[in-house]
Amino acid sequence: MYVEEDRQGADRRPVAGVTIGVFSRAFLPGTNQFAPPKPLALAATRSDGEFEFTGLPSGRYFVVPTDARAAVTGKWLVIGGERGATLTLVGCRDCPLPERLAFAATPAS
Repeated sequence: MYVEEDRQGADRRPVAGVTIGVFSRAFLPGTNQFAPPKPLALAATRSDGEFEFTGLPSGRYFVVPTDARAAVTGKWLVIGGERGATLTLVGCRDCPLPERLAFAATPAS
């Protein structure tokens, strides 16, 4: 499930239409990156904030909203065997967003 709240942790509510990605490595969403990871799978949240991935093999995955308009972080999730897993991701509507880092190409010497 994906929900957003204010910085005091109040007014928590689900958000529809947010893209959630599954990745093999962690990263800070919302920042420019030299080599951003490619998602292994994507899903959109429903009106109740729920999302679902099917067909992922057992393993450890980094799950994060990729297009939320709130300050977000991802979480690691371990999937094993036939059983799925549940996860709640929380975005902060009024928290400062991470600084965008600019990468400048420098000529090799």
